[in-house]
Amino acid sequence: SDIVKQGNEYYISSAKGFRTLNFSKNTIVPVPGFSSINGGTNVIIKLNDQELLLGTTDGLYIVKSKTKQFFNYKIPSATQNKDPGNIIMNVYADKKDIVWIGQWGDFLSSFDTKSKTFSFYQPLLQNALKRENVNLSIVPANNDSILLVSDLYHGVFLFNSKTGKPVKHLVVPGRKAVDYNSCFVDKSNGIWLATSNGVFVMDPLKQIITTHQLMPPDSPPQSQRGSVFSISERKDNSPSPVAW
Repeated sequence: SDIVKQGNEYYISSAKGFRTLNFSKNTIVPVPGFSSINGGTNVIIKLNDQELLLGTTDGLYIVKSKTKQFFNYKIPSATQNKDPGNIIMNVYADKKDIVWIGQWGDFLSSFDTKSKTFSFYQPLLQNALKRENVNLSIVPANNDSILLVSDLYHGVFLFNSKTGKPVKHLVVPGRKAVDYNSCFVDKSNGIWLATSNGVFVMDPLKQIITTHQLMPPDSPPQSQRGSVFSISERKDNSPSPVAW
């Protein structure tokens, strides 16, 4: 879940919907006036000082925090016979007011927050393993036009947001049935992957892979040991570059 501060309020993404912290009662409660927001809230980001964007199991919501208004935007069908689904897993807002959407479905899409319109891009990897694409994570690489997209079943893609096409496909070699949960690019252009088999660091240019296997004493059976669901760059002065 995400916790986002907007003004004096703290908002929380939750499987049960849009929530806020009630400091007087030390509880997490539904946001007043937003009970009609359908489905679970998977991600919350600040668009600006006045608006929040929610990625939910019922599409996108833009919430105006001062007036308490909200607007629902559902991803339309990109083709006549393909339902894109509206389960939003993650979002990333770039500097051009474009929100890139990681969703459960075959299409990568984006949303222009000014014109309120969607754009669609072909599947990053078509018919791979005969399993649908599940874009769990979208983060910027060290380039304004390149995004890093992790797909649960199919690996990690470097995606050119200007051309609308993937430029590189990365997988952990020699390992099958790996779930790719999250990723980010460090300052040295190393690509960190959080997977069901631990943490991997990939250098796309030198083709070097470093493995960080996690096996705590109380971990589940062997097949599930070392699962890492989230990874990010640390913002403090710790010598360790990441936290998971």
